[in-house]
Amino acid sequence: MGLMLAGMHEGLQAGYGLSCTEMRTHSKSEVAVVALLRATQCYQSADWISATILAGAAQQVLRDLCEAHGIGTTIDMVSASLGHQTSEVHNLVVASYNDMKHADRDPTRYVSVSPEEPQALIVIAAADFVRLNIPYSPAIGEILRFAKSFNEE
Repeated sequence: MGLMLAGMHEGLQAGYGLSCTEMRTHSKSEVAVVALLRATQCYQSADWISATILAGAAQQVLRDLCEAHGIGTTIDMVSASLGHQTSEVHNLVVASYNDMKHADRDPTRYVSVSPEEPQALIVIAAADFVRLNIPYSPAIGEILRFAKSFNEE
């Protein structure tokens, strides 16, 4: 196992010019910001698969951060306003995302993609940014403006 890991490390250094000393640390919210920014770019270029995966991952990180800080999540608020269980609404919103990331459940199943799921995930994630009271940055402003633009269509 040690030799395999050492080989992977050497491969990363050779193939990508990376070393462990060059690795940077990021907060979970920073990871979510980067993923959402890329998700918005993918969305604008009609890459629904990438937009869904990136927005879904970011939304999950922010949802987990809300829960860790004892803050009600946007998905909880939406579910309550609709009179449904959070799990029901969450499963509906992340259906394609879950199908994409869980190939172990049904490896031969095809995945349906559309602009609606990444749109919902981006909007929910943006709302969770606000709920978490994460300090404003130009990147967060860009995400919030993008999420708001769906109301203007």
